[in-house]
Amino acid sequence: MKLNLTKDQLEKIKEMEFKREGMGALEFKLNVTDAEWEDREVLFRIERVSPQTYLMIAEKDGLTKSIPQTLQNFVAMPMEAKKLDFFTYDNEALNIIGAIINGFQSSPLLFGRGTGGLTEFTKD
Repeated sequence: MKLNLTKDQLEKIKEMEFKREGMGALEFKLNVTDAEWEDREVLFRIERVSPQTYLMIAEKDGLTKSIPQTLQNFVAMPMEAKKLDFFTYDNEALNIIGAIINGFQSSPLLFGRGTGGLTEFTKD
């Protein structure tokens, strides 16, 4: 499996922790540019969904083409990040979140060692 992230993008993710709750969850911090053009560190929680939900979203056009539904179903924290508007000023953060969601849903155990265990799966 390859993550659709570069090593530079992976380094922007801080304090990644795999949670053995439900079907699995991932918590990490990522800087996101806000409406005041300030970078702020945001704690994210991504939760895996059932295979049925995953297939329902992916079949519509793939996860990347159904971004609003993907965010709504996978992002547990912060609540504001469930909406695409949260990423209006930071497309790179949106790309990072999308790659994490896709990789975590497919291969959750790869994320058990935090970002250090993921460098071999980056695209560069």
